[in-house]
This record gives sequence, C-alpha cells and structure tokens, in this order.
Amino acid sequence: GVPGSLAGQIADLGPLIGKYPNSAATPALHFNLGRAYVEKAKLEAGDPDPQKRVKDLEQARIQLEQTVQMQHNNTEARILLAEVQMDRGEFARVTQIADDILKTQPGNATARLLRTDALIRMREYDKARTELNELVSNNPNLREAWFQLAQLDIAQGNYHEAETLFR
Repeated sequence: GVPGSLAGQIADLGPLIGKYPNSAATPALHFNLGRAYVEKAKLEAGDPDPQKRVKDLEQARIQLEQTVQMQHNNTEARILLAEVQMDRGEFARVTQIADDILKTQPGNATARLLRTDALIRMREYDKARTELNELVSNNPNLREAWFQLAQLDIAQGNYHEAETLFR
C-alpha cells in the first residue's frame, strides 16, 4: 500500500495476518488493523454513503475482538473495542467490556466513563448517576465525568443543575 496512508496500512496488515496467523506479533497486527479501520471510519463520518463507515466499524470490531481473544488482558484493545461498540450503538456490549476491565482494574477511569456513557444512552439514569457521583468523588478533576453528569441532568430535564455543572 501507500506508505503512511490508512489505505496502505489496511492493505499491508491484512496479508501479514494471513501469512503469520500464529506469530507472537499476530495480536499486534490485528490491533493495528482494527485501529486503522477506526481511523478510516472517523474520516468517513461526513461521507454521503454511511455504509462505508458502518463497514469499517464492523471490520474494526472484528479485528479488535480477535486481538482481545488472543490477548485478553490487552486493556488498550478492549477500550478501543468498547468505543467501536459505542459508535455502533451496542451499549449493552460496552457495559460488558467495561465491567470486564473493571474486574481487574477497578480504578480505570476510562472504562468507568465508557460504562456510564453507555448506561446514560440505555436510559439507566439512576445507575449512571450513582457511578458518576462516585467517580467525581474519587476524581474531582476528571472533566469528562462532570460533563457526563451534566449530560445526564439534561437527559432528565434538570437544566438548572446541568447549567451549574457546565460552569
């Protein structure tokens, strides 16, 4: 492929995985291919053909699932997989992935934020609020947690509280 381009990375990594299916480097190849598809999907966000983005997110999911299957403790791959599932609207799957990470890394703020974001999108507001309150109590400078609390207030019609949090 074209060196440095996403299309080049995708074109190069696929055949390498086929050539070395059981190599010690295979999980990294799957992860990098998944990451390239994620980046390609981001670039296609404004494309008039939404199916391109859907297909790229599906390819990213496949590659990241493969990475996690081969390296279950690869937190970076699991976080990226959860983000892909969030983009695909698979909120219950996001909570499963986040829960899995939090079993061994209870202080992982990224996993907790993915979980609470998914809970909000599934309209499980009470669970989300409880977890976000705990998160901001333990991490008062974590802006994303405060932002999610404000989003939760908006979702529940608490506009005054949301405005206070946004300040």
